[in-house]
Amino acid sequence: MGDQNPSENPPRPVPDSPISEPAPQLEMRKSGRHFEIVGLISTFSVFVITAGTATLILGWLYKFHDPVAVGGGIMSAVRNGTFVIKETSGRTSTESLSSRTHTETLRILTYSALASHLVSLTSTILVTLLAYRSAAQWLSASDNPEHANITPIQYGLLVQILGSGSLMSLIKTLRYTCRSRRAPAPRLFKEAFVGVAGIYILSHVVGVIDLWLHSRARSISVFRGVPVQSEAFYGLAYNETTCGPFDTTGLPCQNLISNRSDGAHWAYDEPWMYLEGVDTISGTNSDITLEYINDTAILVPGSNHNFKSQAFSINTQGLHVECTNLRDECDRPQSPFPVSLVPGSNPVTNCSKAGYPRFPYYTSGELEFSGWDTRNIESLVLGIIGEEMGGMLNGTADFSRGWTSNPATTIVQLRWNHLGFWVNHGTPGVYYLNALDLYGKCKMTYLDVIAQYDPIGVKWNIAETSLAQSELASIFWTPMIFQLWADDLRYTLTPHILTGKTDLFDTLASWMSKYGMAYTAPLFEFTTASNVTTVQPVALGLYPVAPTLLLVGCLYIYSLTALIIFFLSCTSNTHVIFVPREFTRKKERDKEKSALDVAQAWLTDPLPLVGSVFPGRDGRHIARSVWSDPLRQVYDSKWGLGKVGIGLYKGSKGEMIFGLVRQGHSRMRRYGQLFPSVHEDSAMQEEMAPQLLGSELQRSGKPDEPSSSYKRPQLKTHMSRRRCRVVGLLPTLCVVAITGGTATMVLGWLCVFQDPVENRGGILSALRNGSFVIMEPSTSQEFLLSQTQTETLRILLFSALASHIVSVASTILVTLLAYRAATQWLRASEDPDDVNLTPIQYGLLVRALGSGSLMSILNSLRYVRRLRRGKAPWFFKEALVGVTGIYLLTNVVGLVDLWLHSSAKAVSVIRSIPFKGEALFGITYSDVMCGPFNKTELPCQKLIAPARGRMALAENSLSVSLASDNAILDLNPYLKLEGINGTVIFVPGPTRNYQSRDFNFNTHGLRVQCANLKDRCEKLAAPLPEFLVQGRSPVTNCSKAGYPRIPYHTTGTLSPSGLDTRNIQTLVLGLIGDEMGGMINGTADFSSAWTLNPASTVVQIRWLNATAHDTADSPGVVYLNTPDLYATCNFTYLDIVAHYGSLEAEWSIVEASPSSPELASVFWTPLMFQWAETDLLHALKPYMTQSDEKSTEMLETTLARVNMAFVTALMKFIPASNVTTPRAAAVGVYPAVPTLLLVTCLYIYSLAAIVAFVLACASNNRIIFVPRHLTREGESDEERSTLDVAQTWLTDPLPFIGSLFPGGDGREVARSVESDPLRQVYDSSWGMEKVGIGLYKWRTGEMIFGLRPQTHPRSRRYGRVFSGEDMEVALQGKLPIRGDAAIIASLAATGEAEP
Repeated sequence: MGDQNPSENPPRPVPDSPISEPAPQLEMRKSGRHFEIVGLISTFSVFVITAGTATLILGWLYKFHDPVAVGGGIMSAVRNGTFVIKETSGRTSTESLSSRTHTETLRILTYSALASHLVSLTSTILVTLLAYRSAAQWLSASDNPEHANITPIQYGLLVQILGSGSLMSLIKTLRYTCRSRRAPAPRLFKEAFVGVAGIYILSHVVGVIDLWLHSRARSISVFRGVPVQSEAFYGLAYNETTCGPFDTTGLPCQNLISNRSDGAHWAYDEPWMYLEGVDTISGTNSDITLEYINDTAILVPGSNHNFKSQAFSINTQGLHVECTNLRDECDRPQSPFPVSLVPGSNPVTNCSKAGYPRFPYYTSGELEFSGWDTRNIESLVLGIIGEEMGGMLNGTADFSRGWTSNPATTIVQLRWNHLGFWVNHGTPGVYYLNALDLYGKCKMTYLDVIAQYDPIGVKWNIAETSLAQSELASIFWTPMIFQLWADDLRYTLTPHILTGKTDLFDTLASWMSKYGMAYTAPLFEFTTASNVTTVQPVALGLYPVAPTLLLVGCLYIYSLTALIIFFLSCTSNTHVIFVPREFTRKKERDKEKSALDVAQAWLTDPLPLVGSVFPGRDGRHIARSVWSDPLRQVYDSKWGLGKVGIGLYKGSKGEMIFGLVRQGHSRMRRYGQLFPSVHEDSAMQEEMAPQLLGSELQRSGKPDEPSSSYKRPQLKTHMSRRRCRVVGLLPTLCVVAITGGTATMVLGWLCVFQDPVENRGGILSALRNGSFVIMEPSTSQEFLLSQTQTETLRILLFSALASHIVSVASTILVTLLAYRAATQWLRASEDPDDVNLTPIQYGLLVRALGSGSLMSILNSLRYVRRLRRGKAPWFFKEALVGVTGIYLLTNVVGLVDLWLHSSAKAVSVIRSIPFKGEALFGITYSDVMCGPFNKTELPCQKLIAPARGRMALAENSLSVSLASDNAILDLNPYLKLEGINGTVIFVPGPTRNYQSRDFNFNTHGLRVQCANLKDRCEKLAAPLPEFLVQGRSPVTNCSKAGYPRIPYHTTGTLSPSGLDTRNIQTLVLGLIGDEMGGMINGTADFSSAWTLNPASTVVQIRWLNATAHDTADSPGVVYLNTPDLYATCNFTYLDIVAHYGSLEAEWSIVEASPSSPELASVFWTPLMFQWAETDLLHALKPYMTQSDEKSTEMLETTLARVNMAFVTALMKFIPASNVTTPRAAAVGVYPAVPTLLLVTCLYIYSLAAIVAFVLACASNNRIIFVPRHLTREGESDEERSTLDVAQTWLTDPLPFIGSLFPGGDGREVARSVESDPLRQVYDSSWGMEKVGIGLYKWRTGEMIFGLRPQTHPRSRRYGRVFSGEDMEVALQGKLPIRGDAAIIASLAATGEAEP
């Protein structure tokens, strides 16, 4: 404001008298430099913002792309069509798999929203850069009269589009260019329009791409491994400390081989090793367990190692076995008569033909001609080393050297002394009249294995195998050669040999590999695993390649556009204005100013035009004309007299015209001196620039006098009878629908898709927790893991949409606000004593209310902060506050959008998705086989029938026994047995495909509790064995315990020596009241076989052919020749509600209640028919030497398992309940504060539009009466809204330009009351006037910079050719320097305001 200091430059009339000596003048010169920097800061800002954001997005994609899903990196992602981003925001968790979470911060969407927001902000900056290019072309066209230049309306349109680049200005310009009758547009106009339109489209293309990216981006939850730093001892390696180092001079594992009176033994003094093998094969070893994968048995860590939540690789050992039938390669005798009935099943004498003459191995007996075999063939697994066969007597000591090769060769002989096998003749075994044998040859390949555990599928996989050392194979086969598990192998194959399955030898191979590895478990030690990761659900961001790269490309194009415009402007900046020191602020030295900078200000702001029309009276108008800052081009002072109102005024011919009118007080104080009242016209003449008058005056060369005979109807204003007239309805509806609708949509989405798990209390719960948790129903991506759930992030999409549309709607809302300002301006213009706008305030309002851009607000704020300025009316401040508020609210929405983007997260959690299909996982009793409960009969009477002189159960039902045997061996594909906290329950088998589901199901269970009777029975007094086996006196009976018939026997005696010849058998005997049954005819032994629940039993077990080693530490009763075990057991049958959790692959009991006594009676029936004998002997034999507690525990477990297995065939499947599919689900977590703040801002935005609309409608009560001769149709009088017309004067520079260039068609009065700014400016294809920019001669003879006319010497207008003399009149003289007359018309001719 130094150039406008009133104390230094008091207002004074500028003398028109010629200057006596040449005065310094402004001069236009050519710059000597070819490149002059202009707009550097703006260019730098745009380039850094756009290119920097694009580079940030690319860098983020490169750094955080997911290597698992992408595979081949960024290029692979491009080929797949999706960028998969995994950000390091999650953490490794020690919690259970179902409770782990991982978050994805969705930074790409944040950067996309940031890019959209910044591009929206910088579009105005880029448009102002484009204005430099247009200004350069305008200067060039103004230098040459032959060049096409812009018309006044084109100039006004350029000011709007280059000043704001808003949608409304572009639409207005497009409407103009589509006119059929208009003046030709020069190239600079077309280029500017195309450039601004391109920038606007590009900026909104970025916004649309941002929305596209938001709509297609997904957060998907998958399971991934997070590296674990701690050591994990899950691997297994051979521990040579047990067997010692390899020493091929002795036998393998020599230090564990001992010779006893009954032969050589392996690990005789280490019974724990044998028991560990038993526990491993039975699945009860908690340290080491067995897995059978791809026909290979491997050892893996047991449940004690708590590894199921981790993924890892381990080194371990495995065994692959292949077996073939030796029967057809062996020698046979001629078929005796009994066997001839079974073709192809001849007995085998030996296998010399196969190369094994001593096979089958026996030591006594013979094969009779009848087919009866008395040979003492035992179940053996024999090793072959070269020509030697070993393992029959002394294990590996049978060989000259016990070291085998790898693969090793074995031959197997198994014998079943059971006539019942004759019922099936399809077995691949060898039939004798009294026995059935199985002869096989097996190749055993010991392997070094690298195994991997998958916690997601809860399974092991073999990653790599290689042959183990032959020395290691020799160590590992040693327990087999010592026959530690030959009897177990025979027991396991019993159901298969019974049914005669064709895959018997495949089954043999599988069990050979399992037993072969299980009994080597004691020889291993644990080693560290590799690649150990903790699996947790990981949230991944999925961003489609097309919108992502398109966004990056648009940002780079945007930055490149800024650079191109910058360089073009710099190379075109060749004109400078020489400013003598007299016109500088300090008056010290001459200066040169860029003509391009000043011309650009004329093209981007209406203030230079206003400043030239209202030059001020301080004599500084020439210095102000070369300022590049528009604020400094307009005179303004707190002592200024000039005020501009709006209304009707009298034109030069006496007609009434609507437009700007001068307004002043009757007496005013200027610099402390009172001036008398002056005529307003003359005062205005003093304050305003020379003019070029209307078209009629241009042709005559002098103004017309006002015509007193002007009697035609005039424009008039009057108050409307209606108090409220609708105005601005469509813009209001647009703003309210856009903002209020989006806010309502966000709230609706939050309510509909809130996660019921996290937000159990609904919206209020989310508010208390501080976050909205949203889970949307969406589908998984095809190329990623199946069974995943994606989050579509719709809240972020709505937020980005709100930010984008609010930025578009802000201009509309500002124009609504202009109605309020126009109302107040009209009121102030009606009262001369009201404070009204100064010219600079009017220019600031035009730009602020027309665009609402940041630059217009900054200019207005700079003006308001001036210490010395004209007094601003209240509505000026109100409008400025309103526009600033709308701008701030718009950008607050953008900032809240960015806040929401930066703080929102996609969290990967475990969620249960309801399963819609039928899930037959429940198990219940079916009475189809046993019949309904009928207490007049035996339980399960339908299956009880006489057989071999006694009653038998399911004697002729092979399916019942087969289902039972398979269940015991864990081979039943439909039903399995699961032990949970001492209770054995039925669970569905693998064929039910339940593994991926969580569900509750009804089933049946059994809990058995036993107590040893050895200390509660009467014992033989001090027999001889007392001294041999301390504390183990033989039992005579258990009368003292209440069981006088225990041990049950029918023949034999117990001698005083301790030798027991009683025919004690293994029996499970039932107790009902005082009755004991099950010894002879099963449940038929009872008078009433329906038991209570719990059911009572007493168990007696005798191990025949037990050795002294077997009986040494027996927890049972020891006789001289055998050990027994006597116990009492209670059977509690339960109705169970169980639950299966698929993530941990665990079963649990939810609820248990006693079953009905009738069901208990049916379930215990197989036990009463002594089905458990073989299974009890096999299961308990390894624990004969264990503590009483261990043996009792195994007795309870075995009884529960075999009893439930026996009733497997009686079960049927029923639907399960609460069946869900647990999946890694991605939920969107949106902080409540920014979310609700966004909604609030949108509602405030829509409310502001409604308030502005209501106020505008309530104030729209002024009407302009337009006579019919001034209407477009000319048929009837019309009424126009004064508010509509006044609002265009406050939002668009075109009405102001139209009043300065009224045109020569005589329609200026009609145009003045048009509410469409385009119709307020004269323009025609025959128009002569063009406006250039440059120096022209002021009325005092001084050179000044501003608009100047540019016309061709001859022009055709309305069919008439005007002479050169007419043009000279129009030009009002020529200037010596590229000159022409001043083009700006003052408002003196407008006359006095209509009262």
